[in-house]
Amino acid sequence: VLGTGMSFIQVANVGRMEMLTLACTLAALNAYLGYREKPTRYRLGGSSFLAGLAMVCHPVGILAAFVMVLHELAAPLPSGRRAREALTFLGCIFAAFLPWFVYIAQAPHVFAAQMLAQSARKSSYLGILLTSGGYAAWLRSPCENAIWPLGYRIGGLVRGGAWVPGLMLGLGVAALVAEGRRRTEASLLGTWALAGYAVNLFLPEFWYAVYFAAPCCLLLGWAAAGSAKRWVRTSALATLVIAALFNLDAAKFLWQIDQDGSRRYKMYCSTVARVIPSNSRVLLAAIPDPYFGWIGEKTSYQIHEFVPEGVSVDHMRAEEAL
Repeated sequence: VLGTGMSFIQVANVGRMEMLTLACTLAALNAYLGYREKPTRYRLGGSSFLAGLAMVCHPVGILAAFVMVLHELAAPLPSGRRAREALTFLGCIFAAFLPWFVYIAQAPHVFAAQMLAQSARKSSYLGILLTSGGYAAWLRSPCENAIWPLGYRIGGLVRGGAWVPGLMLGLGVAALVAEGRRRTEASLLGTWALAGYAVNLFLPEFWYAVYFAAPCCLLLGWAAAGSAKRWVRTSALATLVIAALFNLDAAKFLWQIDQDGSRRYKMYCSTVARVIPSNSRVLLAAIPDPYFGWIGEKTSYQIHEFVPEGVSVDHMRAEEAL
């Protein structure tokens, strides 16, 4: 179900940092589960270091540390031991961050400018969503972002399909309440899913829906395979089948609309390849998001889309390819 999910497919195809963040978060929570079953400082240190790596990959990686802290607060420990474990937790997270801090220190003004630009853009988008769609659309946005490909509003079976991620989350939480509170693995996944939904409310971007979709799939997987209650297993399995059929229909639609665009993009790349002189040095730019706001502005910037300066390429085709 996760592998056919629209947000997961898009994030994987683009190769965004969400993929590494998910991997580190899963590894951190798995290591933390081992720590809860057999508490040792080494297990806690390993899970904390992985949680730090999840945050270094992407700020939303803080969900791993959040889930761990929440479970530690819910399980009282002797004060002396809790102090030692808190130091282990913070120290190992800092160890993961240290190389990143060294990197930022080389050009802090550039880092600050990029983070401020990103923050302003995300805040602006949230404000537009709240004022134009209202609170109902805001609360529905995480589910909608999980099923709609970026830039499209699809019809057919997929139209109005925000109920599918909502059903997955609702049934997962119901299974958690019915039984999972006594099962640490289910509790970790349920907390992660709810926290992912909350993050998507304040960062309502298509890409971030994967932080909500992934734990929902895993939580339902636990309910279908690990629950002791028959009604929970049956309901979870039925929901997974419905979600898989829905995802396949959405993926089929995306495949159809992408075919023409892929052909045009390949033709454009072939055109560029033919006009670039032999032995040229070509810079492929990884473009930060604020760049896209400059395209429509009348500025003094000269923008060259993936081609060396001086190479003649049709401007309209370049914009279309971008």
